Amino acid sequence: MTINYFTGSASSMNGEPMHTDLYPVILELRSVSQNYYRFVKQKYLYELGRYPEFMAASTTAFPLYSNINGGYGIFAGYSLVKSDTIYPGN
Repeated sequence: MTINYFTGSASSMNGEPMHTDLYPVILELRSVSQNYYRFVKQKYLYELGRYPEFMAASTTAFPLYSNINGGYGIFAGYSLVKSDTIYPGN
């Protein structure tokens, strides 16, 4: 797996040379239930259908996944593990 990220912002004040401010990164890993995964996947497809990028996307909205009888939504969960904070080198 490859994770690409950028933790800084470049700025300049009053004609000074550009400099980059680096910020710490917190890596978050989640273990999700199958119902959570199915809902998030369908929500992503639903949003693509609602707001297509001109002619590149489908104009059909996908139905949202639900495991609630007689209602909308999901009963699901996830567990979370946060690593130590990663501080960029100066």
